[in-house]
Amino acid sequence: MGVIPTCARIAAYVKSHRHIGSGVAFGALAIALFTLANGPSDAQTASPLAQPLRLSFVPHAAFFSLHAKQSELIDPEVFVSAEGAPPATSFEQIAHAAGIRNALMSDDGTQAARDANGRKLGVDLQHWFSATGLIAFSPPATPGAGVTVSARFTSLVPRGRYSLFHVHIDRSGAAPAPLDGSGSANSFSAGADGNADVSLTVPRMLPHGEIVVLIFHGDGRDHGLQTGAPGIDAEHQMVLQIP
Repeated sequence: MGVIPTCARIAAYVKSHRHIGSGVAFGALAIALFTLANGPSDAQTASPLAQPLRLSFVPHAAFFSLHAKQSELIDPEVFVSAEGAPPATSFEQIAHAAGIRNALMSDDGTQAARDANGRKLGVDLQHWFSATGLIAFSPPATPGAGVTVSARFTSLVPRGRYSLFHVHIDRSGAAPAPLDGSGSANSFSAGADGNADVSLTVPRMLPHGEIVVLIFHGDGRDHGLQTGAPGIDAEHQMVLQIP
């Protein structure tokens, strides 16, 4: 996906895409993307935490589009109806059915968000792109106790099943791993209002440049050590990068 752009490039990119039809707040998105650019992307070791580290998630569509150098803010794993569109294999080698296309953040937000088979995900585009997430990594309470992770999400798919994974963006061929390390405590369900509070422990602080991904599972199932099939039962909704 390439090297992390500079802050100036991110600011310019977001400014040029400030018309977001789904209702995502430009200011918050710009600030969060600006934050993603801080810190080296090639470091592979973690620094000990002296105090809590608090970060914000951004829409996966914006993050993907920036790194893939797309001219529009496009979601590689979420689709909308498109009459007459042929079946095709698009971004991330995801094969999608006929009659749909990849969703754009500038699309009419009242359209239903769909998976690669055309199945509705349970929310419209405005709801999908407007989800927010905050996460805090707290130092171990005692030596060797692990890092406590606390996250708060709003406007997720109501009662949707989710999981948290991590992967290094510049580590070629690396597979995403469950955030908790074992795949036993990284999944959760959003409430009826789409909100969720999550707490888990990771063995050690994630290294600089590591990506944390919030994944929605349209099949309502946990996938253990695996993320699931992108665009089918594993739609990346939000991401953040460890600075």
